[in-house]
Amino acid sequence: DVQSTSPELFDRYADDVYGYLSILEQRLFSSGLHTLGQKPTEGVLVSYLEAYFGDSLSTEAVAAVCAGKVEVGGESLAFPAEDEAKLREAIEIKQLLECTPEELD
Repeated sequence: DVQSTSPELFDRYADDVYGYLSILEQRLFSSGLHTLGQKPTEGVLVSYLEAYFGDSLSTEAVAAVCAGKVEVGGESLAFPAEDEAKLREAIEIKQLLECTPEELD
């Protein structure tokens, strides 16, 4: 019930929402939108994946994925086991961003 919510509680909630939206605004498409049919540069890939994963995947892991130095289950580079799912997702996103329109069909 809105009328029974204290102003202090609502202010805390509004502050939390504002903080979340500020972080979201900074992360989303920080490098612009990908142009279909043009492979992004490694720098653009790094920027995109850093924005996508935020703090949940290390900068080193993102850079390694973008440089093609990570093979999940392989022995290219070692990252913590808890990062495996995120590394797989990062590799998949990188591969999709590098597709040409013909490859997407």
